[in-house]
Amino acid sequence: MSEGRVHKRYEVDLLDVTIAIIHASNIEIIDISLDGIALLAPKRLNIGEQYDVKIQSKGKALNIKGIVIWSNIDKIHKGLNSDAIPVYKAGLEFVDVSKYLEYEIDNFIKAHKRDKDTEDDTVGYDLRKDSRHYPRFQVNTPVGAFIIDKTQCHPVKDLSFGGLCVECKQPMKINSTIPMMLNFSEDKFVVFKGKIASCHLNKKASPRLYTIGIEISEMSTEDRKTLTEHIRLLNTIDTSPPQ
Repeated sequence: MSEGRVHKRYEVDLLDVTIAIIHASNIEIIDISLDGIALLAPKRLNIGEQYDVKIQSKGKALNIKGIVIWSNIDKIHKGLNSDAIPVYKAGLEFVDVSKYLEYEIDNFIKAHKRDKDTEDDTVGYDLRKDSRHYPRFQVNTPVGAFIIDKTQCHPVKDLSFGGLCVECKQPMKINSTIPMMLNFSEDKFVVFKGKIASCHLNKKASPRLYTIGIEISEMSTEDRKTLTEHIRLLNTIDTSPPQ
């Protein structure tokens, strides 16, 4: 993030734009109910820990929090170099489910449940089976489903086409590449790979804060369009005459 930046940087700290570290993507949903979800993931989910799950579907996003009740290795497949890659299966019980979120989950189930699906006592893999209040439905996996590391969500200070700047309590390794999600709102976000370009300790901040410069190293064409729309909005705000 040198002074010779190619793209104009816009301050966004008043617009509640955040980034989150993606713990796992390419999530496959096994089944879901109003109180829990079972899924397959390329990374282990630790029993007893809480994770944020974001499911993208038909232009909207379902944002749910869940505590891992059980977790195990489901299968192992071979990678490009014939190395063994495990696939993990986990069951999460939802927490902090408001009436509105319950409504959103119910709508998601209705839109994605498989035809002729009925409640099945084996579905859910014993996710607190005896205390289950709601039937569980197998669903068709939507466009995108992600597990977010809730300990790695940071406010964005400024943003450009090429990168962004955040402040966080922990340093990040220079030149490391990390899968990230840039959230403009609950429903609008983009997924990208971020390369850590700089990491500086803010000596004036208390408690300790690090200013992290992140380059956008990889992003899909569709997500680039969403980013462009938001940059144009920021430019309109920036160039508008004061009231």
